[in-house]
Amino acid sequence: VGATVNLLLAAVLRTEEFTIENAAMEPDVVQLCNVLVKMGADISGIGTDRITVRGVESLNGVEIAT
Repeated sequence: VGATVNLLLAAVLRTEEFTIENAAMEPDVVQLCNVLVKMGADISGIGTDRITVRGVESLNGVEIAT
């Protein structure tokens, strides 16, 4: 789980496409992806073992309920 989270956070602000193979599919990874998408990230394959991140220049703030 930790490796997938670290790769997601590193890839989201890159200006190129990045694919994570054998990604963790735990609920916390899915939740992180969904929050990043709400912030403006371009992520596909959420909830699968192959997540593709198309980097963006910046992310927006977002409010989330706990």
